[in-house]
Order: sequence, then C-alpha cells, then structure tokens
Amino acid sequence: MFRAAVVLLLHGCSCGDEGTALLDAATGPNDAAADAEPGRDAGETDSGDDAALPGAPLSTLVCELEERPGPIPEPPETRVADFGPPIRLALDDPCPQDAVEVSPDGTRVYYWYMINDFQLLLDEGRIVEGTEVRFHDLDGGEWGPARLLDLRRGDSGALPGETSVAPDGSWVVWHAQSPQNFGEVDGYPEGQSFDLDIFEAAMANSVPEPGTHLGREVNSRYLEGEQWVTDDGRTLYFASNRPGGLGDLDIWKIQRDAQGVWAEAEALGEPVSSAASEIQPTFSPDGRFIYFTSTRGGRREIWRVATTEDGGFEGEAELVLSPHVGEATFTGDGRLFFVHVELEGGVPYDVDIYFVEPE
Repeated sequence: MFRAAVVLLLHGCSCGDEGTALLDAATGPNDAAADAEPGRDAGETDSGDDAALPGAPLSTLVCELEERPGPIPEPPETRVADFGPPIRLALDDPCPQDAVEVSPDGTRVYYWYMINDFQLLLDEGRIVEGTEVRFHDLDGGEWGPARLLDLRRGDSGALPGETSVAPDGSWVVWHAQSPQNFGEVDGYPEGQSFDLDIFEAAMANSVPEPGTHLGREVNSRYLEGEQWVTDDGRTLYFASNRPGGLGDLDIWKIQRDAQGVWAEAEALGEPVSSAASEIQPTFSPDGRFIYFTSTRGGRREIWRVATTEDGGFEGEAELVLSPHVGEATFTGDGRLFFVHVELEGGVPYDVDIYFVEPE
C-alpha cells in the first residue's frame, strides 16, 4: 500500500498455478492492453458447499465511484521479451484495488480496497472506515464475492495495507499506520508526517488473530513496510527510509532464527537500491530475479535484478513493466501480478490489478 505513503512519496508471495482459470476470469471493461486468448479453458475450480467457504465475513463496503468510460490513459506496457502483454483482472468494481497478493494455488487474490479516491477519504476523515484489506476466491472460473481480511482486530484505528500470507494460510504479515507505531510513540523524523510499521498474526480459516507489532529489531520511527516474506516466515525483505540506505526509500533484509530472534537488518545496496526510491520487493518463483518498484527511471515502474547462488545480486537493473505500476507478486508458474495507477492531471484517481504471462 504505501498509498497512504506513496501518494505522498512515490505513490504483495510465492504462489501457485491454476493459470487458465485466472486468465478466463481476467478480462473486463476498459481492458488496457490485451484480451485473454480465445479458446482458453476456464478450468475446474469449485469451492464446494457453504461448509467449505472461508470463515472471513463478506465485505460490507460499497463503492462510491462509477466506471470511467473511454481508454485508460498511459496503460501498462511490458518492456521485456519473456512476458506477454498486460491483462486486467476483472473484479467488476470501479473503486481502487491496490497492494495485490495472490495465493499459492492462484485461486485467491488479496488487495487493499478504497470506496473512493484516497485523498478524498483522507480529507473527509473517512480513511479508516472507507478502506479495508479484502480477498476474492476463484470459483468455477469466476471471482466470488469480496470477503474481509480483518487486520484491525485489537487495533481498530489502524490503517493496514500490504499483506504477505503464508502458503498454507497459517499466518499473515502486513504493514500499517497505527497508534502502536514507533513514529507515533517516539516522534517522527524531520520532514516525515506519518509512519508505517510491520505486524504479524497467526491465521486460521482466513481469520487473523490480533496482530503483533514486530518490535524495534524490525521497526523504527522511520517507514518500514511494503514487505515480502519467505515461505518459512523467517526472512523479511522490506522498504524503509531509515538511515543507511542510498536513496529516499531502500530495500532491506532481516532474518530471524528458529527461536524467533531477529538479526540486524542490512540494506541490499546496489544494484537493487539506487539514489531514487525502491519499494515492494518480491522474487521470481525460480529465485533467479528480485523484482521491485523503483522511481530510478523518473516514474513508478517495476524493475528486476539477477540473483547469485550465494544470495547476492549481480548485473544491471532491467525495466520490466511501465508506467505507473508496482506491487509485483508471482504465481508458482511464473505469472506476474501487479497494479497500475491511473492518473488525471498527474493525480491518481484509480488503481487496478493486472497480470502478465511468461512467454
């Protein structure tokens, strides 16, 4: 999300297959770049009877916007040869859908939802009541109703966003603006007017327990968020503007041992980070590349850098998707999901989820 942050500054999984069903459920009104290929099989994905439904309640938020007619300004474009053209994910809702994350089997999509323009909700004091983290399940080739992923249990005033969910759904990690954050407790650094910290919780039947703040080993009075977590939950990559980086926001890495004790965080440095801003890290399913959102090209784009066998990085950063895109996340068969921000006069007015297929 950094939408609370990202609108002011710039502007989330290791996942599975079920690709053809996703493709047939993808296209909708105002598709920017491509339609699903004809003749693709929708697949057989049936969630079963009511007893098999997740324990999370149905969302009660109602969109206050209408679909805008006409072509999308500056639609997303693929800039590398190993991915196809962007395809819009059809969730039949004209309101912004940010901070995407996809389940391991590719049949669930999580995102941060706003019932109206972010700045309007902020100005009217409705930013908490008008936003939520929600998810849809794919059922028979179509996306089911929106359900609430309640990350405000025990922290009703929080503004949760970017999620990282365990492959088996047993835990969730997220960032949030919250009264518990160290920027609220210790005071903000000069020039900073808000804070993001990282939280985690156990989860059962799609219902999270009350969140646990990850403490001073991970968080600080600076921004920490836009994270990616390894499947075992022990290595955390995140974005921060804390001292020690190269630019406005940099990507950091921190690990904890089997007893849950965190080591010291380290900045990834070049070629991943730069003098610009880098956030929203994720890794390709084969581990060959780290993907991230960066402003090094002058606008919000998705880039990648090759990894090395010893866990490092090599070579120059390569532009993957542009413009006004971010939040890269993968399915296990290599489908890359992301969000595209629509601008009007340079001001964001909508966010939609897209994906590209490997070629």
